[in-house]
Amino acid sequence: MSSPHFSVIIPAANEEHFVHRAIRSVRAQEVPAEIIVAVNGSRDKTADEARAEGARVVEFSELLGASRARNEGARIATGEMLVFLDADSTLGPRTLATTERRVGAWSFGTVRGRPDNKKIRYKLFFLWKNTLHRFGLFHGVLGGLLFFDAALFREIGGFDDSLKVNEFADIIARARHAGGRYRYIRSCTAETSMRRFERQGFVRSLLFWTAVWLAGRGSKLGARYVSSHDELFDSMYEITGDMARSLGLRGEESTPALAREETPEPARLP
Repeated sequence: MSSPHFSVIIPAANEEHFVHRAIRSVRAQEVPAEIIVAVNGSRDKTADEARAEGARVVEFSELLGASRARNEGARIATGEMLVFLDADSTLGPRTLATTERRVGAWSFGTVRGRPDNKKIRYKLFFLWKNTLHRFGLFHGVLGGLLFFDAALFREIGGFDDSLKVNEFADIIARARHAGGRYRYIRSCTAETSMRRFERQGFVRSLLFWTAVWLAGRGSKLGARYVSSHDELFDSMYEITGDMARSLGLRGEESTPALAREETPEPARLP
């Protein structure tokens, strides 16, 4: 049997209430896809929910962080195109079929993003973000979705798993430097949760992630704001690697151990 064109990789930690929606949105696509859920550090039934939906599950006892979880999923993926989808995001109708038609080798990018909350502030927020991408003023990730040619992803070594924030900006910059072609596809969508904005407040969250973006570009003012508002992260463990060191928030290094894996141990990325 030939390998699938798409491998959808979902990093998930304590996402039992969301992960089934993400998986079902992939199952509903016109194009078949391999679904891999990298469950890490979960204390709930995320892994059980993913298995019940028929996904291929790799499970780690410790919290890896989203970047390393994505890399672990990519290591065992067999598709020619990798789709990284957040656990609290869903694919819109025909998203994979449209992506398959519109992109070729050595391509990567995102699709038109949508909020799961219909409040006007979120609609305006995504209108602004989508407009920036449409006119090539920004190259990022929308709707919690990033697609990536598998060969290109492995060529550049995958995500920098020392980064918790700005990991998308980092991998996009490295992919473009390697000759990859960034694509924004506005004719299909991915929808993502606004729960963090709802929990922390829209303006406060927006200021925080703007400061994170500035800190990643060497702004001392941005770094000071992030370090004084770190409660916006779910836990201090989430601030890792270079960003943590730059903000003076260094913690003990921890090497995640594989607790259970339903597939043979994957080979490391070159």
